Amino acid sequence: MKLLIKILFPIIIVIDVSYFGYRIAQISHIKKIRKEKIAQIPAFKLKTLQGNFFTNEDLKQNVPIVFLYFNSNCDFCQEETEEIVSNIKKLDNIQIIFISNEPIPQIMAFQQKNKLDNYNNVSILHDFDYKFAELFGLKTVPTSFIYNKNGVFLNKNDGPSTVDYLLEIIK
Repeated sequence: MKLLIKILFPIIIVIDVSYFGYRIAQISHIKKIRKEKIAQIPAFKLKTLQGNFFTNEDLKQNVPIVFLYFNSNCDFCQEETEEIVSNIKKLDNIQIIFISNEPIPQIMAFQQKNKLDNYNNVSILHDFDYKFAELFGLKTVPTSFIYNKNGVFLNKNDGPSTVDYLLEIIK
């Protein structure tokens, strides 16, 4: 029995180490491909709260763009939104796209609560098929994806972003 354990234990260790090495390489490869896909603003298809399609073709040209993926029940998302609203003048030349996969009534309530429809540079969109979250590798909310005025990816931030942080990245 001891001989069997002495033989099997190293084999199991080698198999485990090999498997974990393979998984790390696989995950690294997936991250590299995702990073390449979002190096420029990729093609996407979301919906407005009125049910119309909104794609990358509808984005404003020659302005930085911040995609903010949120959930209306998330305290961090709410705090981030409140900071954006209270500093909206600093963000006047930046297009801010709020995105959620929640049901439209919840997104609308979030929009109304924060008066987000009062700002020309803010849009709220519905990730109706979760393709945006999948494309961008979303793991948590809030998450922001920041692009410069030429549509070049600058940064991803998992967790809440301050207005000063957004402005610093965009500069």
